[in-house]
Amino acid sequence: MSAEEPDHEEPQYPWIPRWLRRHPELQRRGIVLGHPLKPDDVYRTPYGILPPIAVKSLQPDNGEADIYERLQRLRPSKRNHTIPFELVRGERDIVIMPCLESLGTQFISRWSLSKFLGDFLQVVEGVEFMHSNNIAHMDLCDGNVVVTWGIEARTHPLVQPDRIYIIDYGASRHFPLPPGAQPAVTLPETQVDPPHGITMLDPYSWDVYCLGHVLKAMAWDNYNGVEFESYPWTVRRITRWLIGDERGCVGVCHCRPTARTVRRVLTVVRWGLVISESFGKVFRRLMLWSSDRGLSRTIT
Repeated sequence: MSAEEPDHEEPQYPWIPRWLRRHPELQRRGIVLGHPLKPDDVYRTPYGILPPIAVKSLQPDNGEADIYERLQRLRPSKRNHTIPFELVRGERDIVIMPCLESLGTQFISRWSLSKFLGDFLQVVEGVEFMHSNNIAHMDLCDGNVVVTWGIEARTHPLVQPDRIYIIDYGASRHFPLPPGAQPAVTLPETQVDPPHGITMLDPYSWDVYCLGHVLKAMAWDNYNGVEFESYPWTVRRITRWLIGDERGCVGVCHCRPTARTVRRVLTVVRWGLVISESFGKVFRRLMLWSSDRGLSRTIT
């Protein structure tokens, strides 16, 4: 029976498009979709079925399938934070991937500054990796960053524990020129609002601007929704550095650093924090030990 013939059976999940329910690759793998994550676009297997799988129907006119093909051909790298996926070409292209929780739905509970910046560094690494292959994501936001902190994620054989992945390449583009040489392009419709109402910007610089807003969203969770000025100085300084002071550049934008520079600086800052926090713990233990020794001498 073709996908266009009437559906005489009563489907268990009628809100899943008929053509997708009957997709031969999904049927071959026994994948049953149950819930929409993004209606008419992304669906997941029913809750409670492990490992959780998401299937995205790709739009034929936005080049997303071509981006996935490019990503598939790239060399393995620890800085590649593209979510593991399988591209299935056909009359309607689909992508099969692990279903993970987005960063925007996770509650971050007062991480240490080194842990907080270490996880943000993973997002930066992923963006730098894309930029090093002349790909700009173009729609970075906390909702397009997913995490493997939940129990469901740890049951999936394709994902690594405590790793952050980047998803949704519907607005992404491959450019002929690398960062530092690519002039402004027309910005697509995005989750993050462009500064000052601009409509064109260096695409790589736009990704870094969006990284600043991802960091702000993470900080809002980590510091329980307090005002920006109450965040640690380091977080505020890095956020302002990434967002920059946009001047509406029509050529190569120098209003903010490249993703590579951000990754290098954050790596140094984070290791400095790790060392500082470690010394702080040792100092506190020594103070506690010395207090205990003084108390025992007083008692004796």
